[in-house]
Amino acid sequence: MRILIIASVLMFQAAFAQANCQVYAPEKEFYNSGYVLTFDFTKMLNDKKYTEVYSPDVADFVLKLEGIEQEGRFHHAVAVLEMGPYKVQESIVCYTQLCGISDYGKAFNKSYKKLSALIPDCQ
Repeated sequence: MRILIIASVLMFQAAFAQANCQVYAPEKEFYNSGYVLTFDFTKMLNDKKYTEVYSPDVADFVLKLEGIEQEGRFHHAVAVLEMGPYKVQESIVCYTQLCGISDYGKAFNKSYKKLSALIPDCQ
């Protein structure tokens, strides 16, 4: 009888531990001037022990991405990645008249690395 109780408690704890580790990424592509950047968050999420789900109804976190072109003397490609309370924003100076897809690629690469270091391991 003790073994059954201990086994059921351990199984409940294992199920509960995975309960708040589910992430939904509604957008995995960024479009700019007919070109596309495609994102694969699998490695980052697996390294941090998160699970990607394909429905927002069962997700504990939503992973959002946004690319913005800030105008000024020099244009800046701004990449924003947000997962729940963790938000990262990185900017790259565009040396041409408008920001190109390569500028956004550099900015998203920096923000991806920063977010990967920022989010804690899921317990």
